[in-house]
Amino acid sequence: MISLSEIGGLYMSAPANIKDARTKAFMYACDRQIKKLLECAEKVKVWCAIDSVDEGYLDYVAADIRPLFYESALAPDIKRKLIANSQYWHMKLGTSVAVEEMINTVFGKGKVQEWYQYGGQPYYFKILTDAPMNPESIKQFQEMIARVKNTRSLLDTIEFNRILEICLYSCGICIAESYTNIGWEE
Repeated sequence: MISLSEIGGLYMSAPANIKDARTKAFMYACDRQIKKLLECAEKVKVWCAIDSVDEGYLDYVAADIRPLFYESALAPDIKRKLIANSQYWHMKLGTSVAVEEMINTVFGKGKVQEWYQYGGQPYYFKILTDAPMNPESIKQFQEMIARVKNTRSLLDTIEFNRILEICLYSCGICIAESYTNIGWEE
């Protein structure tokens, strides 16, 4: 089988009645241009191969599609996930699913609980997460949530779950006493 990227392939696929020196020269030039075009097309394949895009170009790709939670200070692997899922998240914008997926992608792990699940006031929600946070990342966290959540929904609390491994020693004393009555009972 003749490949488009193969030099001389176009001439070999031409009918026999037009094969002459001029046609061979023309088709050779066309083959070279087709090969260059295919090489450029490989570099343009950004959307289907976002994992192979150079880190320096991720910000440019993000500027083109405007992902919701994108910040250039994030790690490259998180940037790739945000770019790849951007269109899906635009469809889910304003739902608790979008908030939860944003938390899981950017900050690691988290869960959204609606007001009726924890007994809160209507239109409030809270977030349960075990992501490590400092004051700057909490502010960033709240800003990202504000961009994704439904406008009428309000963030009630953010609960940070921590697993503490500590040694706990306990001691117990058992005292047994017995009473004996000598004499009669009234």
